[in-house]
Amino acid sequence: MTQTKNLIISKESQIKRLDEEHMLQENKKTEKARELSQLIHKSIDKVDNIRTKQNEDMQQFEETETTAIEDKRKRLHYESIRIEEIKKEVRLAKDKVNERLQIIEDKVCEDTKPQ
Repeated sequence: MTQTKNLIISKESQIKRLDEEHMLQENKKTEKARELSQLIHKSIDKVDNIRTKQNEDMQQFEETETTAIEDKRKRLHYESIRIEEIKKEVRLAKDKVNERLQIIEDKVCEDTKPQ
């Protein structure tokens, strides 16, 4: 009887120890799950921050490029106006030269005409 009682006490002690170990493992699992959850949230926050930064950088790049394109269009417009003015000046100079050449040609014709 004492042997049986000792055996029962021993088994109860083993069961109690196994229960305690099981509870420790469950606590560890819960702690690991909480840590994992925190890491996942940190990662999500970092990804969100990266995405936000990329969007801001893209928007800034687009604005910079749009401004540069507008500046180039303005320069091109003013350059074409300047070219047209130069063409006009060249035409006027050419017309003056042609007039003078015509005067010279007329004088040469007059001077070489038989009298």
